[in-house]
Amino acid sequence: IENMQGIIPNGFPLEATVQPYRLFFYNLTVASQLLNQSGYPLDQYGRRFGGTYLDFLLNESDPQKLAIAYAFKEDLRRIGINMSLRNATERYIQVTGYWDMCIVSYVPNYIDPADPVRAIATSEDAGGDVFFTGIENPTIDMAAAHALASTSDELRAANYSLAWSSFNSG
Repeated sequence: IENMQGIIPNGFPLEATVQPYRLFFYNLTVASQLLNQSGYPLDQYGRRFGGTYLDFLLNESDPQKLAIAYAFKEDLRRIGINMSLRNATERYIQVTGYWDMCIVSYVPNYIDPADPVRAIATSEDAGGDVFFTGIENPTIDMAAAHALASTSDELRAANYSLAWSSFNSG
């Protein structure tokens, strides 16, 4: 499993030249401390939330997604959070909303390298927010629109760079 390094997934067109190398990490010790400080300490059985299970859905039985889900489940268990794993169709995930977390497939339009930026980081008003993140950033919206309209790889790369720096500034 490869760590993500930015809003344009690894291996997508222009990703290597646009994004500075920046892996995303998480720290279980810090997560546990933050939960304790927020009023969610471990109980006498070493569980949080009274042992309630988080419902984690996978929309495909993809070996990589399963590996990610099992690793995440194990890490959550280490800090006292229980998680159940279930397979579900993407339609079920979208229509019902009966889940706490999920891994959703995203199949980009490889002909249009601006597509993943729009889906991941642009606002709903700009035709993005496929994953319901609520991100609203006019700079990213503008950069994604300009990248889509441009036929110049140099201009597209500059717009991806602008979107990446704006997304990570804050």
